[in-house]
Amino acid sequence: MATVDLRMHRLGGGRGVAWVLTVMAVAAILDIVIQRPVERSGVAIATAGIVVIALSALLGIRPVVQELPNSLVVRNPWRTTVIPWTELVDVRSSDVLVVDTSDGPVRCFALPRRVRRGVGGSAMSQFGRMMPGPNAPSNPREVPSAVVQERLLTQAKALSVGQRSTETIVVSVDQSAVALTAVVVVCLVALVLLLFG
Repeated sequence: MATVDLRMHRLGGGRGVAWVLTVMAVAAILDIVIQRPVERSGVAIATAGIVVIALSALLGIRPVVQELPNSLVVRNPWRTTVIPWTELVDVRSSDVLVVDTSDGPVRCFALPRRVRRGVGGSAMSQFGRMMPGPNAPSNPREVPSAVVQERLLTQAKALSVGQRSTETIVVSVDQSAVALTAVVVVCLVALVLLLFG
C-alpha cells in the first residue's frame, strides 16, 4: 500500500472556546479553594465551574473524525463509531457532516456547517445583512467541510482496495462521556439546591 496522508478533523473555534472556558473554570475553582473559609456562594461557583469543565470536555474537546488505515473513526460526544472504509457509502452535509454507511447514517459532531463570511468579515449592508463576498454561492451557508467531504470519499476509494468487506461497523458508548454527563447532572442538581435550597 502506498503512503497515505491520514488526518484528524476536530472542531475549529468550538474547540478553542472549550479550552478557554476550561482554563477559566479551573482558575475560578483554584481561586475559591485558595481563599479560606469557603462560603456557600464559593461552593456554587466551584460547582458551576465543574459543570463548565465537563461540558467543555464533552462537547468541545472530545468530538473528532479520525482517518485510520483500515477505518474512519467518528467520535461524537457520547458515541464512538468505527467505520471500515469498505462500509462507507457516501459523505454528505446537513447541519453537520454525515457519513452514510451500509448500516445507516453517522453524524459527525466535529464537523458542523459554518456560515460563510462576507467581504470584510462583518461588512454590513444598509439593511443589516452581510454583504456577499466574491464568488459567493447563492446559499449563504457553506459546508465547512466540503474539502473534508471530498477527501473522505477519495480516502474510502483508495483505502478500501484490498480490504475484506466482511468487516463490520462498531458503535460503542464511551464510559468516560457517560461519567461526564453524570457529573454534569449531579452538579446541576447540587447547584440548584445551593442557590434555591
